[in-house]
Amino acid sequence: MIKVNLEEAWDKENKVGGVGLFFMDSKGKSLGAVSRIFEDVFSHIQAEGLNMIDFESDSLHIVLAL
Repeated sequence: MIKVNLEEAWDKENKVGGVGLFFMDSKGKSLGAVSRIFEDVFSHIQAEGLNMIDFESDSLHIVLAL
């Protein structure tokens, strides 16, 4: 099993947002992380929306479980 935590941040004054994805195994051991910064982010809700991810699989059972 791989657990994915999604986080976001927003700087109102500078109108920038950031998103991060953190990957862990079933024991909580870190498998890696990625992040990205976006300009022209005008709200906390917009920053949250930037953290949408798309899962793909050839297993219908996996897709339905997500």
